[in-house]
Amino acid sequence: MNSQQSGDCLSPDVLKSMQQLLSWSREEPSTAPVNYKFYQLLQTSPSILFYQKIENREYGEALLLANKFNLDKNEVYKTQWMLGNANISAVNDFLCKITDYLWVLDETEKFVPPTAEFATLLFDHGLNIIDAMKIQTDTSTDLKE
Repeated sequence: MNSQQSGDCLSPDVLKSMQQLLSWSREEPSTAPVNYKFYQLLQTSPSILFYQKIENREYGEALLLANKFNLDKNEVYKTQWMLGNANISAVNDFLCKITDYLWVLDETEKFVPPTAEFATLLFDHGLNIIDAMKIQTDTSTDLKE
């Protein structure tokens, strides 16, 4: 049987499909990776995606997820503090936004600032946290009485 005879047995639609498959080039873009990534995204919980964003240093997107799904923004700010350049603006940008006061106090105690100005800022920030904790304790004690 020659190729002419085998072609006669196939419908024109099947032949057209076969020609398209044979002419397919690897250089043509495929949607398979995009579809798979979308599928993976659908299968990922907000919490896992949140931590992946932090790990990839996509802090803005991590904060958006934290706001939308009520996740702990402290994790974003803690990571930025620990991995970033510790300087005066980092205290204002990250450390001041962390509500885990015991963690912040521990960081201000352990960290050795390079300048007296930076040391004073950290010391003042630590004192402000202690004052805030004291006020919270006094308020909760007053409410119990």
